[in-house]
Amino acid sequence: MFDTSALIDVGKELERLAPSNVYPEAMYRSSIGRYYYACYHASKSLCIRNADWDNKDKSSHKAVASALRKKNRFLASMLDDLRLLREHADYHVWRCKELVTDDRHHPRCDCDWDPDTRSNCAKASNIAKWIADELKKSRSQAP
Repeated sequence: MFDTSALIDVGKELERLAPSNVYPEAMYRSSIGRYYYACYHASKSLCIRNADWDNKDKSSHKAVASALRKKNRFLASMLDDLRLLREHADYHVWRCKELVTDDRHHPRCDCDWDPDTRSNCAKASNIAKWIADELKKSRSQAP
């Protein structure tokens, strides 16, 4: 089985290389996705292992969040924040509302996330590190 914790290392490497890359914003956005998926898969694995999963055939992001919420509401909330950051990085490619002065001709992003992708990547990195540490603790305490 693939060790999904390696995705955090990939995220770190993308984040580290981003400033010197031709496409730094794409690197930061990709890094956020790796951080999220590392935590998503680790959370799913923990919930299935601990029988907190109502239906083991469910694989949706909402199902993972729901199962994790039964175990640790704060941890589930942090995973939700990371998911929202990942969705923002993947789907919200328009300029943020603060940078668009004429919204009649330009699509814009109305999210509350920082318009600076580098800053969002740092947030995602910190959240992922915290989640990974908490999941390690949960695994070591599991019967």
